[in-house]
Amino acid sequence: MVAAGDAAVGREVRQSAAIAFKNIAKLHWEPVGRITRAECVPDPSKPALRDLLFQVLLVEADKSVRDLLAESVNQLARCDYPAKWPRLLPEALAHVQSGDPLRMHNSLLALRQVHRRSWA
Repeated sequence: MVAAGDAAVGREVRQSAAIAFKNIAKLHWEPVGRITRAECVPDPSKPALRDLLFQVLLVEADKSVRDLLAESVNQLARCDYPAKWPRLLPEALAHVQSGDPLRMHNSLLALRQVHRRSWA
């Protein structure tokens, strides 16, 4: 996830890191199917990963990486919002009102992604 958020790292590497995180979020965030709790991301690590993911998304300018990160936010929100991630909506709305065009856009993208998938 750190590589995905490092502007000094090339776009292809950031994209690969975002894909890897998206797949981890999809397959190993919560036990589903044959995945056991032992194979999942440990609960104590989840708050820091959620926060890092959202912060990385806020500053990502490349559309392909940004879309992957927004999909990861959606995956985590499906599992954790609102019970385990109550700050998602207030934090996203705060960035919508920040005045920074990139943060505003990316916050709205995350909200759109979460909303669209939650009603599908």
